[in-house]
Amino acid sequence: MTIRRVAFLFFTLIQLLTPLHIAAQTQVQQLFNKVLYFDNGGLVGQSAVQLLDDGPAGTRGAFAQKNLFYYGEKFYLSHQWNQNALNNNDVYLRTSSDGISWSSRSIVNDDPVGAQQRKSVMAIGGDPQQPKICIVWQDQRDAAYQLRAAVSTDGGQTFIPSVQISDHPTSTDILADVSVDENGDFYVVWNRGSNGSYFQTWFSRTSDYGQTWL
Repeated sequence: MTIRRVAFLFFTLIQLLTPLHIAAQTQVQQLFNKVLYFDNGGLVGQSAVQLLDDGPAGTRGAFAQKNLFYYGEKFYLSHQWNQNALNNNDVYLRTSSDGISWSSRSIVNDDPVGAQQRKSVMAIGGDPQQPKICIVWQDQRDAAYQLRAAVSTDGGQTFIPSVQISDHPTSTDILADVSVDENGDFYVVWNRGSNGSYFQTWFSRTSDYGQTWL
């Protein structure tokens, strides 16, 4: 039995690193990962640090608020990526069966080019072979930041059109979290911020896979 197979029976840890490389006055933020394998006796092996994703020149904050889950013998990673350095952060999902080889980026949000999507959070539940995934993020397509969500019912292969959950007349920041129960209902709680002050905690849920939020 190989070390890798033994380690997966107990615990596998992936480190996600985002050092900012600066050269010739050009800033590029890159996402690296490293896999550490554990058994009951502790650390038994680790992979080399590898480049997982690369932002274009001039990007900053492209990989903020990373979310990593291990579910149904697969890793699920949600992160933001700026594809053109023009204030156009989008939310993406990637998957891996071993933490080394990853799928290509699958975009989650569906906003116009030039809008900012940040601070995504994720919940996964249901059939381990084809789980339901809900990704929630701070959406900046309008003057007031809002909270939007998109749900996948096929393990992240596709997402339904995103739905706006909040309806704040003014807001400059939203901090959210999401969870799922055994019935596949998703629950979201968030704090609304305005000019550096956070107030009012909000709650919403969906029982129809993100089509409507109550």
